[in-house]
Amino acid sequence: MGQFLSIASTVSILLRNAYRVLYLWLTNQSRLVQQGFQLASFFNPTLITVFSRVYSESLLIQYVFKHGQEGDADQILKTLDNFARNEMFLMNVGDVKGKHVEEIVQREKPKIMVELGAFMGYSAIAFAKNLPPGGKYYSFEINPLYAAIATKIVEFAGLKDKVTVVVGAFGDKYQLLKERYGVDKVDIFFIDHWKDMYLPDVKTIIGSGLLKKGSVIIADNTVTPGTPDYLKFIRAHPRFENRTIWSELEYMPAVKDALEVSTYQGE
Repeated sequence: MGQFLSIASTVSILLRNAYRVLYLWLTNQSRLVQQGFQLASFFNPTLITVFSRVYSESLLIQYVFKHGQEGDADQILKTLDNFARNEMFLMNVGDVKGKHVEEIVQREKPKIMVELGAFMGYSAIAFAKNLPPGGKYYSFEINPLYAAIATKIVEFAGLKDKVTVVVGAFGDKYQLLKERYGVDKVDIFFIDHWKDMYLPDVKTIIGSGLLKKGSVIIADNTVTPGTPDYLKFIRAHPRFENRTIWSELEYMPAVKDALEVSTYQGE
């Protein structure tokens, strides 16, 4: 029996690693393929999926509610990290890169922060908890299911009053910031969604009138899987001062990744 469990454990590790390699490859492909990958990502490459293949995002909510402490944002982030490392790989910014962004938020003290790509709510929790009193965080998520999960987990973390999850693509819904929420300018944008949308969405941001001198745009995954067209554009733009923060891919310390931090210099 012990030998069987050892073999099963080895198979589980191999499957998890293969899953992550597949993730890296697929996130460089077309959006249609990415959507197919997201459907596949609901399955967890552990022993249970070897036999049943019935793992869905509902287990994430169950895991968070079971192991998380309601109202404790830091503890819930640790719970999400544990889930991503030990149960099912999640496309979060993660605790390592996330700390770099948290430091920026703490330094800039934004009144308004906007995120493109909520996924399961990890970054919304990580960054919104660092907002100053009265600060607001708006997260745009095109997938209604992800938006619902993110909203639920954010509420569980005690950040309901700070975070608003907007269902829809940023390019289609950004007008709501002014029309519905009374947002005039945005202090920090965090971009972490479809990599092929970084460039068109940053162009939308620039043309939206939401930037002011000193506004910061932070882009994740600019090295892995990579956003070369975005980097070429933003680094050549005369109105931005750019710097790169080198780090590691979420939950994969052997894989390099980076954040691109772009500060708007005004007109």
